[in-house]
Order: sequence, then structure tokens, then C-alpha cells
Amino acid sequence: MSFQDNGESIAQMHAQTQRNGNLNVLEAVNWGFATAWRNPRVWLLGTILMFLAVFATLLLAGAAIWGIESLLGRELTFEWPREMELPDGFGPGISLLPLLITPFLYAGALAQVSRAKIGYRDFFHRTHYWKVILVSVVGSVFWAAVEYLFSAALPADQGTVGDTSLWYNLGVIFGGLIQVVLVILTQLLTLAWTWYVADGYGIGEAVQQGSAAVWRNFFRLTVLFFVGTLVMILGIVFTFGLGALLLIPASLLMTAHLCRQANGGALPEANRA
Repeated sequence: MSFQDNGESIAQMHAQTQRNGNLNVLEAVNWGFATAWRNPRVWLLGTILMFLAVFATLLLAGAAIWGIESLLGRELTFEWPREMELPDGFGPGISLLPLLITPFLYAGALAQVSRAKIGYRDFFHRTHYWKVILVSVVGSVFWAAVEYLFSAALPADQGTVGDTSLWYNLGVIFGGLIQVVLVILTQLLTLAWTWYVADGYGIGEAVQQGSAAVWRNFFRLTVLFFVGTLVMILGIVFTFGLGALLLIPASLLMTAHLCRQANGGALPEANRA
């Protein structure tokens, strides 16, 4: 592999950590929150600066569009093909920004896993920018394909509005469960591919090894998916948004730690098995 970290390849680091590929979710969660709290200048203040930068970018983009519309004397409108939309609302405008800054966030989180002290410059070092963007877009296409195939496979309006038969209700429940599992699996797979690429893996290796890691730890990751989503929502709502300053960087660090656990990469010294 081309990725090097202080003279060590990923394969060499794998031999040193001696992980078995099974994730310790609680270890990652504890480390993520503790690290974000211990490094407020990088992670808490950094989150505020990121929000301000995104807000400023939107203001500049809005001003630029307004200026162009004023010169042309008409409103600029266009249709974004639904098939090209990215998961979680990624698309043109504000929703495109998370995609563009993702490589920097992943690079900073992985650097924090490798070293106790990092600075803002680490977010711009070894970002593997275009590979991360490419895999994110490919993952979006994969997501759209799975959603389309599942929707096409379901029979449309087979039951009447008042149909309360046992088989019909079981079919609805079973179909809903399959859809939930596919949604979670697709998100976990695409997320794993992106993190592996951000950690220096080739695209083929990222898909192969990332998928294997997800299959091996699917139950743990599914529980984390539900619990993490609930904690994120409640933490932000009940703190009137202030909880995001800790929850966002902590979840980012936690995921970076899980990625390193899965691929056998360098982990914080105190957390090594």
C-alpha cells in the first residue's frame, strides 16, 4: 500500500495491534467523548469554527447567486435529478457542503487516533480527498440502487384499504423489517468504505475489507446505529443545539476509533489490546 504513517504501513501496524476484527464499541465511545472533551481547542472550538465557516460560505454563495440574478434580470432555477441525490439529504446547496468537508474531518479524526496531540493542520494532511469524495458518491449510487430495487420488488397495492388479514399484516411487517435492515446495512457498508479509503486503503481494498468488517460486527453496529441516533437527537433537542458541539466531534472520533479497530491500524496507546 502507498499509505505510510511515521514509516509504518497499515500491514505493519496491524501486526502490532493484534486485533481480531471484533469491535469494542464501548471502548470507542468512551474514548471519543473523553478525547473531544480533553481537546476543546481542536474539537469543541473547531466545531464552532466549522459551523461559522459553513454559514459564511452559504452567505457568500447566496450573495453571488443574488448578484448573478440581478445582472440577468431573472431567477436562476434548475432541477437536480432525484437519482443523483446523496443519502441524508446530500445534494446541491447546503447539503453539498458536508460531502466537500468530509475528507478533512476524517483526516483529523484519524490523526487524533494515531496521536495524543494534534492541531488544525492535521485536518488537511493525508486527506486522500478525491478518493474519499469518489467513494462517497459511489456509495450514494449504491444506496439509490438498493432503494430502487427494493421498491421495485415490493408489490404495489396488493391489499385493499381495509385488508386486515393475517398474511397481509405479516407481509407488511416483514417487508418493513427487511427495508430497515437494508437501510442500516447500506449505510454501514458505505460508511466503512469511506473510512477505509480515508485511512489510506485503495478503493478495492476498502470495499472488500470494509464490507467484511461490517458483516462481522453487524449486530454491534446496528445497536450502535439505533442508540447513537437516539442520543444524538435527544442530546441536541434538550440542549437547544448546544449538545451538537460535543456530540458531533465525539461521534466522529468514535467512528475513527472503530475504523482502526476493524482494520488493525494504530490505536491510542492506552486502548491497545
